Amino acid sequence: KGDVSSASAADTATILAASANDEMIVYASTAAGGIAAAAAGRMWKITDTLLSSDTATIDFTSIPQTFTHLKIIGSTRTDQAAAFDSVRCRVNDDSTADRHAFCRLLGFGGAAAGSDWVTDETSWIVSSSVGATAAASMFATFEMTIADYANTSKGPQFVSHNGASWGVAGSNINQDNWSGIFNTAGAVTRLTFFPRSGSNLADKTRITLYGIR
Repeated sequence: KGDVSSASAADTATILAASANDEMIVYASTAAGGIAAAAAGRMWKITDTLLSSDTATIDFTSIPQTFTHLKIIGSTRTDQAAAFDSVRCRVNDDSTADRHAFCRLLGFGGAAAGSDWVTDETSWIVSSSVGATAAASMFATFEMTIADYANTSKGPQFVSHNGASWGVAGSNINQDNWSGIFNTAGAVTRLTFFPRSGSNLADKTRITLYGIR
């Protein structure tokens, strides 16, 4: 089951035995049959959550340790009674007061607006978002990377970029660049996303977790 036939020379058949789940076949001139199974060089979807109702958290548990980097892509809205909110992320369900540190560079209404930073939080802020009073179709989007997440000798670090629009005027749009560190060495095994101010992530919020090999 899953074996693939090829040839090592004219009229000389070989078989590439079935490999591990999710590996792919690549051309390899040094392999006997000219093909090989490989796991490198691809982004894999680990899990995808699309909310069908307002929900307090999106929680990715038992993250596989078999990838090199993590990529998270999200489309978010919260139930905060305002046009604007933010999305937080907690690493490994660790709410110790000084574990999460992060900073932000932001642009607002088409102009550079400033920066801020904190060093003693219980979670990161990884994206700006829209709240409940934004136009109904408005959602924010973000893309976040955690490099070398399974390395137990490092404090995991992230970078993310987001765009949030809560109206059609130029002053209703902002962009943010975030970065931060979890200041205790260890692999990332769990990521929990939740609003900064609201009680819930809103219906139709979607966050997808990918692994990169």
